[in-house]
Amino acid sequence: MKRILLFVHYNPVDELADHVLYTLEKLKPYFIKVVFISNSLLNKKQKEKLNVHTDIIIERENKGYDFGAWKDGISNIGWGNLFDYDSMILMNDTCFGPLYDMKDSFDKMEKTAIDFWGINNREPTSTGMPGSNGPIKEHIRSFFFAFSNKVIISKVFEQFWNDVIYAEDLNFVIQNYETKLTDILVKSGFNYNVLFDYVVDVINNINKFPDLLIKKGIPFVKIKCFTEYFLDPKYLLELIRIYTKYPIEIINDFFTKTFNPNISLRLLNKILPLNNLDDLSGVKIAFHIHVFYIDVLEVFLCKIIELNYNYKLFFTVVNENMAEQIYEIIKKYQISNRLGEVFILTNKGRDIYPWLYISSHLSKYDVVGHFHTKKSPHHFTFKGESWLIEFIDTFITTSFSILKNFKTNKNIGIIIPDVPTYFKFISTYDVMNQTNKNICNELWNKMKTHSKMKSIDFNTINTPIMSYGNMFWYRPDALKPLFDLNLNENDFQPEPLPADGTLAHGIERLPVYIAWSQGYDYRIALNSNRLTSGFDYRNNGLSPEVIYKNNELEKQIISYNHILSKYEGSFIFKIYSVKNKSFIFGKKVYSNFKSVIKSFFDRNNYKVLYNYNLSEKRTDIIFNNQIADILFSKNGLTFNSIGRDPNFVFKDFNLPEGKKIIKIILCIEKESILQVFYKISKRQKFTEVNSIKKTLKKGSNVIYLTLPNFEINGLRIDPGMIEGKYEIKRIFIVK
Repeated sequence: MKRILLFVHYNPVDELADHVLYTLEKLKPYFIKVVFISNSLLNKKQKEKLNVHTDIIIERENKGYDFGAWKDGISNIGWGNLFDYDSMILMNDTCFGPLYDMKDSFDKMEKTAIDFWGINNREPTSTGMPGSNGPIKEHIRSFFFAFSNKVIISKVFEQFWNDVIYAEDLNFVIQNYETKLTDILVKSGFNYNVLFDYVVDVINNINKFPDLLIKKGIPFVKIKCFTEYFLDPKYLLELIRIYTKYPIEIINDFFTKTFNPNISLRLLNKILPLNNLDDLSGVKIAFHIHVFYIDVLEVFLCKIIELNYNYKLFFTVVNENMAEQIYEIIKKYQISNRLGEVFILTNKGRDIYPWLYISSHLSKYDVVGHFHTKKSPHHFTFKGESWLIEFIDTFITTSFSILKNFKTNKNIGIIIPDVPTYFKFISTYDVMNQTNKNICNELWNKMKTHSKMKSIDFNTINTPIMSYGNMFWYRPDALKPLFDLNLNENDFQPEPLPADGTLAHGIERLPVYIAWSQGYDYRIALNSNRLTSGFDYRNNGLSPEVIYKNNELEKQIISYNHILSKYEGSFIFKIYSVKNKSFIFGKKVYSNFKSVIKSFFDRNNYKVLYNYNLSEKRTDIIFNNQIADILFSKNGLTFNSIGRDPNFVFKDFNLPEGKKIIKIILCIEKESILQVFYKISKRQKFTEVNSIKKTLKKGSNVIYLTLPNFEINGLRIDPGMIEGKYEIKRIFIVK
């Protein structure tokens, strides 16, 4: 049998996928001539690969879709030359295969008296035509057409191709060519058959049942079956693995490179595997830690100093005082040999701008970990704490395994932590609202101006694959387009930033997608202490019932934060109802509303431990000798600091075991740092180890700090490290 193949290729990112080469390799033995028609750009290396499996390569502008390409292929060969072939097959690269040897298919279809054939057909319907929703006639699916010489030499067939125009509208091509060719030939007296016939097998719209095609030995499966038509694409991979000898890694590679991370995740396993490699030699490793909370930095360093591999530490901070503290901590932990550099920057762009600012220093390393001293002061305290614990367990303690994966798999460009438990099972917060989508699209378009970027529309992304909290391990080359934007501090909003919708929040959502665009893959590192089963999702996942319950929980958290910030002495008190309506209470009504507040605390197991009224002189507070001009009034406690270390201690202070939150409202004259010291036993001294620090801005501050769960037998507050006037309105502690 003298056959000719006209094979159309298109790749949106101008890559030549291995599955295309595999198809050509397996089909080549059955054809006298293979014509490869590319609607995408081909480079020299790609053409060299194609020359092994093809006879003619045609590069063309992507116009008219597949039918426009086939028309040009036919024109290139010439009708007179086509008449010499027993069979002409028109095919495109929108399918994987052949899953089975094509000999059986050719033998079955060519030994019967049929004029043209295909892989499968579509049933006629009264509606559903793309673009018009009109009727659709029975037709062969256009990814594979086979025409006998009888059809090739016919005038009707030649006229059909002469009439094909290079349409820009895909719906026009479907309406006028794909769905009409079969009917035109049948009406001209030709007959056809398919390997899988909806009439015989009584299956309508077989694309929705690709598992049946695989089980029945059909040689090709559409790529869209994995992305659009079938509910469980991973099951299709398993069937291909079980029933055929088709190399699964070809499918994995194609989806990783061609489809954005959200689509490929439906099909591929992106979970970071365990790695037994013992050696990290030759891998240059750096940590970048943006420090805003010194107490959290020490939590990081306690884990980092236990790591048994070579690394350098780079820190960014927002003031000289913090830099000095870092040098002291480095000296305390005896890791001066690990220190790269400490950079002092303005307090803009959260951890994002400092990281971008030192990216040129970090680019000298093979793998970099980007971290920051994460807290969420605008959220309920347990959220930030649980988040931090999960992250350290996942990304610091087990970093040796993470880095080994970078060494053994050069395709990995970034590794992110799994979604935190709070966002997995509790919060219904939309991390990709329209504002964030717009920012992501704008940044992507800016990167396109100086880097070759794949196409993506973030309006189609509802759940971005990202590191919640923006901490991850990466290869600097994988994120180069972002660094090449050369953003400066003036591009970022000044503090205080809103909880969402800024340039920094947009950048936070992009690293995985930038790495993908650069040709790298990604992995997700799971926390072995937080592994979840299907039962977890069935019982605790975000079903409509759980969403309602979690919305109520969020409202309790919001209400609780309002109570902490407004309780006692506030002119306005706000609490959210079940229907998310706000009720405002004036001062007169407020005094009668205390029973509601008490009920709320009782119902949710919140117990007020201390509520210091600072409008009257107190004998249970001892001030040090750097505090003068002490005055208790209706505005609270005011005093002047005559030194740089004012502090006061609470007499006979005791807090029971359990989670405790301290809230402090105070005003200061310039930016400084508040530090709260606590003692576990009465005989113990106040030390840096048992303390919590919080940066204060000039003016009014409302501070929330979480105290340790164990019993506390002493409390000292250093309200600031500056001389001048202090005004403390409230100190409030709940369990």
